[in-house]
Amino acid sequence: MYIPLGKNDSNPVAVLNAKRAVDLPKVAVITHFEGAFKKFINNNNCDIVDTLCLETTKTNIYVVEMKGRKVALLNPLIGAPMTTNTIEHLVANGVKSIVACDDLYSNNNDDVGKVVVPASVIRGDGTSMQYVRPSKRIITSEDGNKELIKKLNENNIDITNEEMLSTDIRRNNFQGIYGYEAAATLASSIFRDIETIYFGYVRKENGEVQEFEDRLLDIALSVASDMALKDEFHNKHKLSDDSEQYRVDIQEGMIKIHNEDKLPNTVIMCFFEEVLNEYKNNVKCKEIPINIRGLTFNVYETNINGHDIGFTQALIGATGSAILMEELAKRGVKNILACGGAGVLENEGKALYVPVIGLKNDGVSSNLTYGNFIEADKVMAGIVRKHFKEQGVNCIPCATWTTDASRRETRDTIDSRVLDIHQRIYPETMPILVEMEFSALVATARRNEIKFSQVLYGGDKLFKDKEYNGNNWTKDTIRGFLFESLLDLASNLELELEQINQRDR
Repeated sequence: MYIPLGKNDSNPVAVLNAKRAVDLPKVAVITHFEGAFKKFINNNNCDIVDTLCLETTKTNIYVVEMKGRKVALLNPLIGAPMTTNTIEHLVANGVKSIVACDDLYSNNNDDVGKVVVPASVIRGDGTSMQYVRPSKRIITSEDGNKELIKKLNENNIDITNEEMLSTDIRRNNFQGIYGYEAAATLASSIFRDIETIYFGYVRKENGEVQEFEDRLLDIALSVASDMALKDEFHNKHKLSDDSEQYRVDIQEGMIKIHNEDKLPNTVIMCFFEEVLNEYKNNVKCKEIPINIRGLTFNVYETNINGHDIGFTQALIGATGSAILMEELAKRGVKNILACGGAGVLENEGKALYVPVIGLKNDGVSSNLTYGNFIEADKVMAGIVRKHFKEQGVNCIPCATWTTDASRRETRDTIDSRVLDIHQRIYPETMPILVEMEFSALVATARRNEIKFSQVLYGGDKLFKDKEYNGNNWTKDTIRGFLFESLLDLASNLELELEQINQRDR
């Protein structure tokens, strides 16, 4: 079966399925009100019952007791890809219903402060398209929203039912309310046939966390507690009858630089959490905090070979990684190197790879650039390969499939994406990988005039007609070598670029 880009595979079984680990309550609250979430956890008797471990971080799942009934509570990572990854884990462990409360934004200041229970959500993201058939909208269930609206009204909170946009693009021109996770949350609930209630609160982009969010989280937990009395849970949302895919209008031009938070010219985005933590604990570093959607992330600055170099924990998924890159650009970063991991689809096992072409199956690059493929910066890729060759390591050029839905990598979808890439680069052959950020980072780097390249470690194997091989790749010592080698390259990168510019004049 061939699956065109932009189409979903209805097979419920993927190569990387969420696994049963613990018995969770049948109702869960997921929230991006990070400040309210932390306050609630600290002030109440909440037990950690499970931990969702991903490449860059761990997400703790708590159980809280409301009105004598147990409800799961968690704060997922930024972006639609990680939200659906989290939902898949919840469903695999017994959750039948979800109340989602989200932070929303608007390009119209008059919208700030609104509480939104959307009547419909425009699908401008990449993840939802990989869960359910293409349509312009997901229409939310009036019946499903009744109890939430009633509870909000009882607490004297005015709401709006207006339509909102779900997007992977931060700087967009949408004239209305938008967020990043709504469509994916609803689409995954349709796909897995679970009951989902979604609402959000509009605040300024990167604005201060509002105490009002504490009240909204309490209401979400109360609604979830009432839902726990039910015996049956089923999806009540539906797709619009069209098959249009919405393209988000974007703001043109580079992002403005805020000089007060200026960072080094060159920064490494590292996806290996344990490697980054060990390194920063063993060398002298300056911490520079940056705020993204109410969350604080640190960029660490150190001096290597007489040059100030920055490094930071990268965020999994196209949305989060693109937002992080734009925050770095806003603070004056000119060059970014990234190191991460990927699944190997063809030709090779454990090795280091430099992506030179990306198959765009993510929402960020698909909205920022046209076409199904995006090409890497050849100069930067050449510098990276030359650097590793001088160290006696072959960095293999590769093609990579960037997906927004790691739990939708079915065997048929993998075969289709491999075919797409073979048709594009024929007669040249090269290894094919799958990951979740490359195409988005290339597109975002172009938008902000950043010099960018990435090195991928081929860890797990998703070869055709073979059982999945995780390869215990998150423990491999090559991860530390890769990061420290990029730090060394970063200290000489500007000199390399200048010498190339002089030769080209």
